[in-house]
Amino acid sequence: MLLPLTLALAPSLTPPLPPLTPQTDHKDSGIASEPGEANFNYTYGEFDLCLVDPDVDNSDSEIGFQLLGSARVWRDLFVRASYLDSGGDADLSLLKFGAGWAFPIQPELDGYGLFQIGRVDAGDADDTGWLLEGGLRYMPAPQWEINGLVEIVDFEDTEFGIGAGGRYYFNPQLSAGLNFETISDFATIYYLGLRYQF
Repeated sequence: MLLPLTLALAPSLTPPLPPLTPQTDHKDSGIASEPGEANFNYTYGEFDLCLVDPDVDNSDSEIGFQLLGSARVWRDLFVRASYLDSGGDADLSLLKFGAGWAFPIQPELDGYGLFQIGRVDAGDADDTGWLLEGGLRYMPAPQWEINGLVEIVDFEDTEFGIGAGGRYYFNPQLSAGLNFETISDFATIYYLGLRYQF
């Protein structure tokens, strides 16, 4: 008599499980000393093939590469470094290093700001300057991310840039992305590559 009553009450006594959200798998794995609130992972390494169209006279589009690394160091503070090399006749290279802050806007949407110091070499010319970037990362579906950015770049002159792209997650660690970035009077760059999140 007691057994049927216990079985009947068992489902109602079991607490409901929290709903699963796609962002859970994309948060940082706890490398930083303090937990952050941002929805996306900011600790990763990335390799991209790049189609670089420099805004330089008598220079054609070139295929190069980019190495990029990012690490969350405290709460939602992250550092980022990258090196891009176009190769070819343009001989354009760009080294950047800086720090940024990410912040959640809603469960599927992050914003971030990033300040970087950069050094650019183009042929026989070189210059050091700074870059200020603001962007959004949005996940419309569990395996998809779309993103966009605006930036101010100051090397010899102050220029403005925009960028956009998308990313597909094969699993919580590995994803492929396709992005473009255009900076007035500097270059337009298309990126195709793989990212591994830690």
